[in-house]
Amino acid sequence: DTNNVTRNDSILNFTVNATDTNGLEVSLNGTPMILSGDGETWFTLNTTSELGCIQEGNCSLTATVTDIAGNVNTTDYTMTVDNTNPVIHSLKSNDNDNVTRNDSVLNFTVNATDTNTISVSLNGTSMNLSEDGDIWYLENTTGFFGCIQDGNCSLTATVTDIAGNVNTTDYTRSEE
Repeated sequence: DTNNVTRNDSILNFTVNATDTNGLEVSLNGTPMILSGDGETWFTLNTTSELGCIQEGNCSLTATVTDIAGNVNTTDYTMTVDNTNPVIHSLKSNDNDNVTRNDSVLNFTVNATDTNTISVSLNGTSMNLSEDGDIWYLENTTGFFGCIQDGNCSLTATVTDIAGNVNTTDYTRSEE
């Protein structure tokens, strides 16, 4: 994970670079690591919960390197565990009666918040973040989103945070 934010059930590839002229043992929070083919990179594929970081918040990881003479060196790494879905407060358009033609341009807004960075899309199309930081917007026709027939049309806003937590909400309109 390059953002140092993850869910506690996401499998991550942790690596440690360590060399010594005499054999080494390398572990991460007590979990033995495997030496790769280059002879200096050690790795393990684990979730943070497998390494003892179950709760939300900061997760401290300690890599311990021990040579055959018993000399020890450690280094610490901190990640953030985030298992909470983003919150969607609203999905609206500037059309007050929810009835429109499929070629009318509407301004769709999503009010969404999260502790960490999020991205928002409407029927798979990325929305733009307004300057206030909580409102995401997109101007387009409902036809652009596949609403081309008369009758009800459902739009789905999807909010994803950098840890991969997702929340969705639907918005139904009537097309004329």
